[in-house]
Amino acid sequence: MAYDPFAHPLQLEGSIIDPPVVFFDDFNDGWGYEAGDDDNTGKFVEDTANLGQWLVSVTGSSEVIKVADTEPGGVLTISTGSSDNDLMNLQQNGEAWRPAAGKELVYKVRMKLTAALTPLATIDWFVGLATTSTAVLAGTVERIGFGSNGLDAGGADIYTVIEDASTETLTDSGEDYADDTFMTLAFRCVQVSSTEGYVKYYVNGALVDTRHEVSGSSANFPFDDDMTLTLCVQNNGGTSAKTMEIDYIYCRQVR
Repeated sequence: MAYDPFAHPLQLEGSIIDPPVVFFDDFNDGWGYEAGDDDNTGKFVEDTANLGQWLVSVTGSSEVIKVADTEPGGVLTISTGSSDNDLMNLQQNGEAWRPAAGKELVYKVRMKLTAALTPLATIDWFVGLATTSTAVLAGTVERIGFGSNGLDAGGADIYTVIEDASTETLTDSGEDYADDTFMTLAFRCVQVSSTEGYVKYYVNGALVDTRHEVSGSSANFPFDDDMTLTLCVQNNGGTSAKTMEIDYIYCRQVR
């Protein structure tokens, strides 16, 4: 059986004995969100870190976070307000993920963006891993994932993202997303040593990009840096709410 880095950990081959660190959520329960929640009654807690599972930072109003039954098993629905720059910034509490030598890290999400193309390119978004920040899209320290290029002319292009020490590389994957249509985005991150690492990026199962840094070759690989699961969606000049729907998130790293 060929090795699939995105397969269930029980299918791993070789001499791996210790189980990997695994996060998986298919968002099929209704444990939800209350704006300004400060009593640990929700999975998504606004403004106060380390209460719920996820910290929510909001710009604007009329935001929505809920588990919806619009797909089998449910989906996490994240919607901004209808004004320019309205933002939903979600991060899992605790920076539990760190590229490290010999510790392969894989990430996969099934998601879609809705009302993104009305008009064209009025959405800014990011999914993946990032250092803790209440406004990741405005700039953070370290990142690996996928997103938009932040420009009004960005269209529906899917960009691969890698960032180290606040210097980022955005690369057009050559793939576009369709409004209100699910896609899978995944990456495999391998730190070979303290000076060499690479990330392979996949869209709907196809390899679309590889970022490889060797001895300071300026690929912006975040060596030995702590990051956390991150979901961001922002209204970029539109007049209607922008929605990100997450079917599942899967992240795994060798211990």
